[in-house]
Amino acid sequence: MPYITSVERIGMQRGIEQGIQQGIQQGMEQGMEQGSRVELLAAIELGLELRFGTHIQNSRARPLIDLPAK
Repeated sequence: MPYITSVERIGMQRGIEQGIQQGIQQGMEQGMEQGSRVELLAAIELGLELRFGTHIQNSRARPLIDLPAK
């Protein structure tokens, strides 16, 4: 294994720390974005449920009460 100088080691450490910081920042941003998207979808789903009495599951609307087949 080649010898690593202290300058290289400091550079690597700073690079790793910077990478971790950027990763955390990106993760937080994506989490917030996805969280608000999930909340929006839940609000839409609840609105449809209240309006039409259907429950959305697996992207298919189906009645909350099973109606007898005619």
